[in-house]
Amino acid sequence: MIVESDICLSSKLDNKKIKKIVEKLNKKNAFSLAEIFQLLSDVTRLKILQALTFEELCVCEVAVIAGISQSAASHQLRRLRDAGLVKKRRDGQKIYYNLFDKHIFDFIKIASEHIDHLKRH
Repeated sequence: MIVESDICLSSKLDNKKIKKIVEKLNKKNAFSLAEIFQLLSDVTRLKILQALTFEELCVCEVAVIAGISQSAASHQLRRLRDAGLVKKRRDGQKIYYNLFDKHIFDFIKIASEHIDHLKRH
């Protein structure tokens, strides 16, 4: 439902401001960002990323924490790795996963803090 307060009552636009923002928007980045948000919309993948904010985990540990099979954990970790959100490290027979970099850690941390903030208000 459209409420009158949600509609611009003036037909006068700030074309300079609009042009400046349109030039800054990068369609390729918007597409990549949408793909990341789509990956993050899955509760299991988000749970995996949150767990990895604490420390590096092997596939079996990820499976137990996420409550899924090792095969499913491996599949989800592969999707996260393909998106550049996690990286893997082999140590003998085991493969360990970690967040790709500090940006991913910060992103998950900030989103969690935002949720906590909303709960308090």
